Amino acid sequence: MIEALKLTSLAFFLVGFISTGFVIQRLPIPQRWQRWGIRKMMPFYGRGCLWSLGVTVNRVNIDTTPSPKVIVPNHLSYIDILILAACEPGIFVTSLDVGAVGFLGKMSRAGGCIFVDRQSRAHIKRELAEARGVLQQGHPLIIFAEGTSGDGRQVLPLKGALFKSAIMEQAPVVPVCINYQTVNGGTPIAEHRDSVFWYGDMEFFPHLKELLKLRKIRVDLHFLPPVESQSRNRKELTALVYNEICERYEPVVS
Repeated sequence: MIEALKLTSLAFFLVGFISTGFVIQRLPIPQRWQRWGIRKMMPFYGRGCLWSLGVTVNRVNIDTTPSPKVIVPNHLSYIDILILAACEPGIFVTSLDVGAVGFLGKMSRAGGCIFVDRQSRAHIKRELAEARGVLQQGHPLIIFAEGTSGDGRQVLPLKGALFKSAIMEQAPVVPVCINYQTVNGGTPIAEHRDSVFWYGDMEFFPHLKELLKLRKIRVDLHFLPPVESQSRNRKELTALVYNEICERYEPVVS
């Protein structure tokens, strides 16, 4: 019964997000203001989804870095997207593979995501141009630079191709560390790894079904000091951001 109520609540907020996002993108206004509207609606729907899932976010600190900026969090689950949408809304970068998945694709398009090909660099010029366009419009750009979500044992190496957009626009890069702490009021997250983290070849809806069985999930959200992109090359910038995240990350071990 509780799972059904949680699912109904979650569906309400997700459908509301998709509907509102598509309406905003059809307004006869410049793209800059469409993206502004999408960012403004994100916290309401993001918080609603987190509430539906029983997720409590402890914001360890507040990011005061002005936009434009590039935000780079570690990635463990689709819950991460809801956390950022609720706490630090921006324009997300996601993969073409996600865009091709029915419901997830609709959510991504409603959120005005930039789609990139994780398997090929053939379109990197177009992808860089789109990323720079977000920054030029004054919006935060959110990149899950690991390129996929992990199982919590470590932060995966970052793919730095789109870091070049920060360098070219002289925008700071804000590392973000997401640490999942406990489930159901005290159980270590490691005991529910496969119900919370979404990784590997896990399918979305079976995973969501297991996630809905959990009553509470507590997450710590750390915004780390911004890394200036000026006078740095892409590899150096990527390494600095990766090290910052790793220093704060708490590995989830069994």
